[in-house]
Amino acid sequence: MDQLLDDLDVDLDDAFSNPEPVSNPNATPNTPATPEPPPSTTIEEPFLKTATGTVYKSADDAVKGIEHKDALIQKLRQDAIERTGIDPVTGQPVTKNQAPVNYTQDGEKFLSDLAAAAKKGDTTAYTKVQEKFVQDVLAPYAPIITGFARTQAVEQVANEISGFREFLRSDDMKQTLEENPSLKQAIEVAEANPAAAGQLGDFYKMAYKLNIARTLPDAVRTQATAPTHARPTVASTTPQAPPSNAVKQSAPNLDSPEGRKSLIEQQERLGVADLRF
Repeated sequence: MDQLLDDLDVDLDDAFSNPEPVSNPNATPNTPATPEPPPSTTIEEPFLKTATGTVYKSADDAVKGIEHKDALIQKLRQDAIERTGIDPVTGQPVTKNQAPVNYTQDGEKFLSDLAAAAKKGDTTAYTKVQEKFVQDVLAPYAPIITGFARTQAVEQVANEISGFREFLRSDDMKQTLEENPSLKQAIEVAEANPAAAGQLGDFYKMAYKLNIARTLPDAVRTQATAPTHARPTVASTTPQAPPSNAVKQSAPNLDSPEGRKSLIEQQERLGVADLRF
């Protein structure tokens, strides 16, 4: 048999081949390819588009863009004001608020203002420059000076008016100043400004007198509405003259017999019997 097969030179695997395909565990299965989606043709709409052509893709982009424009406009506006002194938005001139000058910090300004006043011959301006220089020098010590001036004014008024210290801390003082705002402002200025501290005592006296005038009607009304007690009647000890029993009679009429008779009787009572008519 073997000799026969050898003579035939036929391979048994080829002669008895398996019609079913032999599976290979390591082989990769053939899976159908997933088709790729076609490119989208939808156009993304912007979040905001202005008439001037500015496009914002989202709300965040719009906020950032508007803030940037506002800051840029403000900067350009301030630059224009600095150059021309006119607001380009309103078209109106802009007055610059300059900080008050401190002569102790700016000596050149002090000398220039002093020289300008001297050149003009303006003694008032020259004096004011010097006064301001003194005020700037004493500014750090102003609280101490004003505190001392207030204490001195209170002592002066308290020596003249009894109970002024209590009035100064009372609600009557507060109400009096609220009803007189000009006086309140004057006291505040005098308490804070050493140059006006000399008038503080007079302002305190004025407040005290105004409070008296303010509360006086109330006191008068209270006294008027107070119940009055009847005073007991006291008998007079002065001796009184006894009532006179003498009755002044009318003079008799001599033209009638009755009158003559009455006169005779009267004369007889008086002891005049020989009187004849």
